[in-house]
Amino acid sequence: MKKLLLLALLFAGCSKKNNDKEKTDLLVNKKWVMTGYAEQKNNGPIVDKWASLKDYEKDNYFRFNSDHSYLNSDGEKLDPQFTSDTFDTGTWQLYTRNMALQFKSNDHNFYYFETYVTELTNTTMKWTSYYYTMDTTIQYSTFTAE
Repeated sequence: MKKLLLLALLFAGCSKKNNDKEKTDLLVNKKWVMTGYAEQKNNGPIVDKWASLKDYEKDNYFRFNSDHSYLNSDGEKLDPQFTSDTFDTGTWQLYTRNMALQFKSNDHNFYYFETYVTELTNTTMKWTSYYYTMDTTIQYSTFTAE
């Protein structure tokens, strides 16, 4: 009986490690282009903001690399106030227990909101970000892998 229990615990431990790796593998080495955006303020209704974004905002993307570096890019259509397509670079970590996605920017002036991945497949990633000021803003972002 003890051997059976030990075998079950060993299998459960391996299964979790494999599941964590699979989630990370879904994220890395893809160009994740933003394809949807909505906001909610102070527990109000969720408002789809995608149509109101500028064209140069609609091709923004992230690239997460297997060495845990990332690129946050403005895409091909540059924001007029920028001269480079790179918004930010740094390192990332996905905490698979609660799906928290943590960014550490190489630029100390660049700040990311508290972010949780709510859906992750081979082609779709959705995340929810929380921004706390005088108003609580929750941002819902959808990305499609290219």
